[in-house]
Amino acid sequence: MRNYCIDSPQACARVLALVLIADGGVSDAELASFAAEADAHAMGIDERLMEEVLRELCEDLQMVSRRRWGRDLEPTQLNPLLEEVRDSRRRGQLLSLAYRIAQADGRLSDGEGRLLAHMIRRWRPEDWAIAA
Repeated sequence: MRNYCIDSPQACARVLALVLIADGGVSDAELASFAAEADAHAMGIDERLMEEVLRELCEDLQMVSRRRWGRDLEPTQLNPLLEEVRDSRRRGQLLSLAYRIAQADGRLSDGEGRLLAHMIRRWRPEDWAIAA
């Protein structure tokens, strides 16, 4: 997997890209939800960057995982990607944004639910700054 700078828009976009592919594909509703999110744009993640990071993630996953679309990534593969986002406020914003995007198609798949639960466990919400 390629590395991104800590707390960079690319690192944040990759977390959202993981959510987009967690159910095995990218739905139009989820992409539209992302595009409408002011929070993503405030973090420096626009549609062009998301498309680039999503493509790079899929390329990387093809190299490291035999599972289609990277579903059920092992923690040893997932944790380093999540650790590229260290700012507690940003983590809280990303988790909230990830949940809204995952729900955009009207359901939360098992893969999306597992990913979101792992993010909560890994990022320890008791350490988050409260986003105003």
